[in-house]
Amino acid sequence: MKITEISSVLLQPISWVIVKVKTDEGITGYAECNCVRSADVLRAASGYLGSLVVGRNPFQTEKIQFDLYRATQRQ
Repeated sequence: MKITEISSVLLQPISWVIVKVKTDEGITGYAECNCVRSADVLRAASGYLGSLVVGRNPFQTEKIQFDLYRATQRQ
């Protein structure tokens, strides 16, 4: 199984970002992020970080989490 698409939507007026993860086997998952003052930033970040996980195995959660953490740190 591979991740094929990451998308997000901003829910107003509560400023929640819903992230949608699709796989090549037709399974879809959702996650929520909320941050009152920076919903637009969260949405942009989910787009950038989502591009880093497309093509990866969604069951490798710890490796993906580590790689995303590393991608957000200064080099």
